[in-house]
Amino acid sequence: MRTAFTFTFLVAACLAFPSTAIWAQADKQAEQVRLAKIAQAERKAELERKKTESDRLAQEAEAEKTRQEKAEKAEAQRIARLEQQKEEERQRLERERLCVIKPVMTDAQIAQCKEVWR
Repeated sequence: MRTAFTFTFLVAACLAFPSTAIWAQADKQAEQVRLAKIAQAERKAELERKKTESDRLAQEAEAEKTRQEKAEKAEAQRIARLEQQKEEERQRLERERLCVIKPVMTDAQIAQCKEVWR
């Protein structure tokens, strides 16, 4: 009878305390949860990094677009200035061509020639 009592006590003790398999399973689940949290944090950090990089690239693209527009505007102004200078030179040459010094000239012709040669 004493053996049965000891055996019963042993069985009861084994049932009262979870087995190492249950502890191992709980540890495994806890490790999986921890790894999942780490992976989630890494994904969040990666998304934040990509968003930051995307924002930086968008700002650089906008700055480049602004620089390019400014350069195009400056080039257009330079071309317009050159065309204006060419037109002024053409008009000056035309006025000089019309102003021919002759032995007999009217006051209007003299005034025109004075204006041209200034």
